[in-house]
Amino acid sequence: MKEKIYCNWLKISSCIIILGIILDIGVGLTGVSQFTVTESYMDYIFAAIVSVGLLSFSIIALVAGILQEKFYGYKLRELLTFDGVKKRINLRRYIRTSLLQIVLGIVLLSLFFRVSCVNTMICLLVAAIFSAGCMAYSVFDIMVNDESVYRTLENGYESLVKRDFNKNGKISYHINTLTNALIESCKERNLEEMEKLCTLYSALIRVVDNKEDLPWEQVNFVETRFQQACCNISTEFGYSKMLEQSIKMLNGVSKYGYWKEDLYLKPIQEMKYFNDEELEKNDYRNQVLSLCVLKEYKDGSITDYEWKRILYRYFFVLIKNESATPKIKYQILKSYLSELLYFSRSCEDGKLLVEEEVALEILKYIMNTDNIEEQKKIYTLFIRSITGKNQYEKDMHYFLFLSMVFQLIYYYAYCEMDVRTEEYRKK
Repeated sequence: MKEKIYCNWLKISSCIIILGIILDIGVGLTGVSQFTVTESYMDYIFAAIVSVGLLSFSIIALVAGILQEKFYGYKLRELLTFDGVKKRINLRRYIRTSLLQIVLGIVLLSLFFRVSCVNTMICLLVAAIFSAGCMAYSVFDIMVNDESVYRTLENGYESLVKRDFNKNGKISYHINTLTNALIESCKERNLEEMEKLCTLYSALIRVVDNKEDLPWEQVNFVETRFQQACCNISTEFGYSKMLEQSIKMLNGVSKYGYWKEDLYLKPIQEMKYFNDEELEKNDYRNQVLSLCVLKEYKDGSITDYEWKRILYRYFFVLIKNESATPKIKYQILKSYLSELLYFSRSCEDGKLLVEEEVALEILKYIMNTDNIEEQKKIYTLFIRSITGKNQYEKDMHYFLFLSMVFQLIYYYAYCEMDVRTEEYRKK
C-alpha cells in the first residue's frame, strides 16, 4: 500500500488540488462557507507553497551527493533510470510539478478578490507538502533500505537489460558490473548480498540465452566472467554453495546449458596452482565427496556423469599440482582416496557406484603413468584404501568391484602388447 502511494504521488497530488477546486465551486454556487479568511492568511499560505516548492532543490542537492553511491554494483544515477525507481523518484517531473504549483499559487493569490479560492489554495499547499514528503522519503528509503533497492532492481532488471541489449548491444557493461559486485560481496563474505546478486545474474544470463545470433566473442566473454564469479563464490563460501548458486543462475537456460559442465570443474582446476596454505584452506575434498547428499544431486540437477567428472578431476589436479610440497599433496591424496574408496552407499546389483567408476579411472591413470615414483606411491595408497576398510565387507557388490580391479590389472599385464613393453607388463 505504501509503495503504491509513493509511486502515484503525482496523481494523488492532482486529486487533492481538484478536490480544492470542487469545494470552491461549491462555495461559489451555494454561498455556504464555514469560515472566512483575510488577505494576510492567503499570503502566508502562498509563502508556505513557495517554501515547500523550493524544497525540490534541496532534495536534488541531497540526491546529487549520493549519485556515486553503489547499490549492487550500480551507481545511484544509473538506478534512477530503472522503471521502478522512476515511478518514485522522477526528479525532472518533481521539479516541473513544484514550479507549476508555485505558478498556480500566484494565479490563485491574484484571483482571491474576484472568486473564492481559499480551499484550492489550502489543498495546493497540502498537495505540495505531500509531493515533497513522498519524494524526500523515497530518497531516504534508497539511502538506508537496501532491500527496497533490491526489490526495485529485481522487478525491472530483466526488462532494462533486454532494452539496453536490443538498443545498444550493451551487455558487457551489465556483465562486468554484476561480476565485479559479486566478487566484492564474496571478498566481504556477505552471503545475503551474494545470493541476491546471483538472482540478478540469472536474469542477465536469460537475456543472453534468448538473444539470437550472438557473436562467439560475446558468448565467450560472458562465459569467462560467469566462471570468474562462480570461482570466487567457491573460494569464499565453498564448492557446494557454488554448485547451488550456479544451478540457480543457469535455471531455464537452453542454449548455454553446457556451460555448467566446465563450470563445475573450474574451481577445482584452480587448485593446480595452490601452494600448501591455499590447498589446505580451500580443499574441496569433503564437499566433492559428499555431493550426493545435496538437494541438487537428488533432484537430478547434477548428474552421475557430472559428479564422476568432478571426482576424477579433483584427483587429477591434485596429482598435477606443482606449487604445493609433495608431503601436503600426498597427505590430502591419502585422505581423499581413503574416503572415496570406502563405498558406504548402497547400489543396485550388477552396477557400479559413481565412486567405483572413478576408482577404476584412477587405476587406469596409475597403470598408464610414466612417472615410476608417482606410480608406486599412488598405487600403494589405492590398494590400502580399497582393502584397509573394506576387507571384511560381506556385500557381494564389493567383490564385483574387486573383480573389475583385477580385470583391469590383467588387461594391462597380459593384453596391452602393442603399446606397452614386456618389462612394463611384467612389472
